[in-house]
Amino acid sequence: MRREESTRAETRIENRYAILGAVAKPGNFVYEKTTVRLALELAGGLLKTADRGRIAVRRGFLTDPVNSQSMMFDYRKVLDGKAPDMELLPGDVIEVPAGSPKRGFFDKLLGGAKKLIAPALPF
Repeated sequence: MRREESTRAETRIENRYAILGAVAKPGNFVYEKTTVRLALELAGGLLKTADRGRIAVRRGFLTDPVNSQSMMFDYRKVLDGKAPDMELLPGDVIEVPAGSPKRGFFDKLLGGAKKLIAPALPF
């Protein structure tokens, strides 16, 4: 790759951020001054399966992965006003993990019924 092409590629990365994981529209985005919460909303919002308390912001990961720093972001606390929103910087990567699905009432009921019925089954 020529130096000119390399410089253009670096500029493209430096002016971007990425959102990965349990969001409606994960991907790379053109950087504009914003916050982590607003960036997540621009990505279509969090999925129902998202673990809102364990979002990781990898500061500068796109531009310098070796020296990037990880910070935790608790979406619930930010929405409740118990924690400040975090400024997003060029080159950041936001990782939204999927949490373990919560079992609903009927899932629990069926799980209990299976335990009662299973010993009576001939197979």
